[in-house]
Amino acid sequence: MYCPGTDGVKVWNLSTGKEIPTPQQPLQERGQVSCVYWITRRNEPFDTLCYGNALGYLVFLQHRPTEQQFESVCSACIAQGGEILSMTAEDLGGGSTRIATGTRDKCVQVWTLDSSARKLLSVHSSAFSQEKDIIPKSLAFDGNESKDLCVFGLYNGGLCTFETGRMLHVTDFLCRGNAAINSNHRLCVIDNVGNGFDLYKLDTSNFVRTFVTKEPIKTYPKGVAFAHRGHAVVGGSDHGCVYIFDRRSGNVLHMLKHAQDGGVQTIAVCKYVPEYHKFADAEARSTTAKT
Repeated sequence: MYCPGTDGVKVWNLSTGKEIPTPQQPLQERGQVSCVYWITRRNEPFDTLCYGNALGYLVFLQHRPTEQQFESVCSACIAQGGEILSMTAEDLGGGSTRIATGTRDKCVQVWTLDSSARKLLSVHSSAFSQEKDIIPKSLAFDGNESKDLCVFGLYNGGLCTFETGRMLHVTDFLCRGNAAINSNHRLCVIDNVGNGFDLYKLDTSNFVRTFVTKEPIKTYPKGVAFAHRGHAVVGGSDHGCVYIFDRRSGNVLHMLKHAQDGGVQTIAVCKYVPEYHKFADAEARSTTAKT
């Protein structure tokens, strides 16, 4: 998948190498694509691709294996029209998906998407006051009984937890880049935009350890993710390398050379396969921003 400037997204079939056509954005919706998220659900006969752009438009596309192109499901300008910086989703069952979005104008919103009816419904919306310099850079559903949404802020390093739209608490983490949550182990790992990634206990905010990369030349926001059922941490760098760390010891298990230089800013890690007691094709797929 590729985000070509202000003309939406491009998607390819990796088996055939052919592009799958996507609808062109309407003129009023044409903005730089700022975040993309695949919504995958079991037993659904189609794929749903969601993306946000710099003009605050949230767009949903669907593709069925029997069709030759994506079609537009719905789109909406959300919050106050600010750039959509982050999104996440989780399956609610019964044909519905819960989606959260964060925008540069300090708004966090939660929605439900009915894929069959093609309807996007607002659940709740919250906005940080101008006095709090919290811009939602990363989002993650907690997975607990309260269905909390964790919001990692850009610049100030705040972690805000919402329950049914009400902000419960703010925790001071040093978070200026990306973040990931492992709800099973009750941990979060955060890009410290310095020498690596910091691991914290999610419930107490206690610092655990730093996964150290070499000192940065430039402070790119770096991609980070949990892997191997939360036993490993995969993180990017400003020098073209992807690091795989052992979560318990902090040791580097493996280092992948993605490029000679440039920032590895986004990472996706495939799921752990139980039959193997190792990373079974747990490849770190990253995009590199060249200088």
